[in-house]
Amino acid sequence: MTTAMLAITALAATIGVELVARLSITAGMTSIHLLAAIHVHAAMTRCAIHVHATLLLELSKVVIAARCRGREWRQHKAEHSKHDD
Repeated sequence: MTTAMLAITALAATIGVELVARLSITAGMTSIHLLAAIHVHAAMTRCAIHVHATLLLELSKVVIAARCRGREWRQHKAEHSKHDD
């Protein structure tokens, strides 16, 4: 496990996975890195399955929201570039 993944798992345990996911996405980490980190964290701490599932669900919500915002931004940018022509 990389140092970044260890840092993410420690942070997730401290401040919550949703905030960590938002920060990590902003920093350019991929959802695969985040999912792997949370999976490893759950395995290392022997979390109950429902806790692990909850973490993954919260992460997926954050990732989906970030992708939607990215799509909206790209559409907005495309519309403005059409008006510039």
